[in-house]
Amino acid sequence: MVASSAMRGEAMAIVARIAYKLDRPYDMFVAVNMMAEEHFELNVEQRKLLITAYRIIFSAKRRALRIISVMEQQEDNSNHIEYIAFYREVLEDDMQATCMSTLDIVENHLLPFCRDAENATLYNKMIGDTCWFLAMLKKVEDKEPFVEKALVAYKTASKKAEILSPADPMRLSVDLTKTAFYHDIMNRPERAYALAKQALDKARPVLVLLNEESYKESTEYVRLMEENLKMWCTTMGKDPEDILSFKELQASSSSSTGYPCPVVPPSVLALAPDTFTSPGDWGHDVHEGLSASEIRHRKKAAQMKKGRMG
Repeated sequence: MVASSAMRGEAMAIVARIAYKLDRPYDMFVAVNMMAEEHFELNVEQRKLLITAYRIIFSAKRRALRIISVMEQQEDNSNHIEYIAFYREVLEDDMQATCMSTLDIVENHLLPFCRDAENATLYNKMIGDTCWFLAMLKKVEDKEPFVEKALVAYKTASKKAEILSPADPMRLSVDLTKTAFYHDIMNRPERAYALAKQALDKARPVLVLLNEESYKESTEYVRLMEENLKMWCTTMGKDPEDILSFKELQASSSSSTGYPCPVVPPSVLALAPDTFTSPGDWGHDVHEGLSASEIRHRKKAAQMKKGRMG
């Protein structure tokens, strides 16, 4: 029965790969969920498919919510505002439904059949990220259960990740998100700072032991954590110079590894809301939506370009 489940799961993984190549993200999303429902341990490639599918779907939904919020703020016509507000609620309901189905998939179809440390780390982080997002969509009085569940999930993910190298990209992704959660949601900047600095101190000495792909991904997480720490330093009265800069890290590491400057991780789970103030492992996707300032900047740039061409 186990072999049969694994075979059916791999069949759905093949469908997911095909859907990805055909640029059919929703079909891919459905396929990876059907894969998960076969109740078997995902291998590395199947896990990457899961991450990619969820990243694409959540990024698109989050981007839509962000843009419609900007539209609602900038619209002058009261009739239009009413319709925009109505459709924003539709999008929010859709996002909440997707989040709840995500929790069902992870808690009931993935975690119970998981023995691999990386898988367990990822699944608990997915629970944390999803609950964080749900908390941001809820009214103030309804946030607390999701905040508490997210914190438990992040702590569990950290515990599961202890078996991994301190520089492992999966472990660093948890460190990055958990510390941002402590700072932004729990309002505990000192705790966030201490955990992030501890994670960096443990990761840096062993970064050079990673293969090239993991090195690129891990050093990107390191850079994002450094940015968070420097930002937090300004509000906590700490000296930003205490934090080894990413450029210094790159200079000290590249000579022995020959690896190029890291790029954005190719398969990073991005479930977190756009309203977070600290960049997490969703930091690059969060800027895909158009904020009010970005819209003004683009309009100004287009006007200047048009003036030059005229």
